[in-house]
Amino acid sequence: TMILVVFSFVLDYRLGLVVTITLIIYYFLIEQLAKASLDEGQIKQQQNEKLTNEVLFFLDGIAVMKSFNRLGRSSKSLRSTFEKSKQITLDMESIFTRNLGKVYILLATSTSILLGMSFYLYDSGIFSVEYLLALTLFYLGLFIPLKALSGDVALFAIMDACLDRINEVFNVEVLED
Repeated sequence: TMILVVFSFVLDYRLGLVVTITLIIYYFLIEQLAKASLDEGQIKQQQNEKLTNEVLFFLDGIAVMKSFNRLGRSSKSLRSTFEKSKQITLDMESIFTRNLGKVYILLATSTSILLGMSFYLYDSGIFSVEYLLALTLFYLGLFIPLKALSGDVALFAIMDACLDRINEVFNVEVLED
């Protein structure tokens, strides 16, 4: 990415400034997205553990509950846990989508500005048609890796929350006999 920034500055300082400003804003947006995803990922991880425990409890006691005709009560608790899990997942997706939308708008806007500036520099006689075509291709593909990386931030955050929980489990002291 740094090579692309330097290349943009070599072509024209204004192009370099747009790329640099875009990358700085992108960094802050991704940090915001990562923090929100990590916070929500931890909540989702805790809820997944509750859901797993509820399902195991339900399955473990289903025969007893059925024999005493209490299956409905137990399934209400399970259904409630499912609903809470669904809501947490929807909340997480909402936060992720809202923040990811900001990143995509930034990258699309910056690409449009860079293309517009390239056409302006061509129209002003600073760039030849060959440069214009090369820059059009260059700037259309410039932010594709950043866009792809942005989509994985939430996944990394959930994985981080899961790994934290696994570490907690493995760090529990073993009781001596």
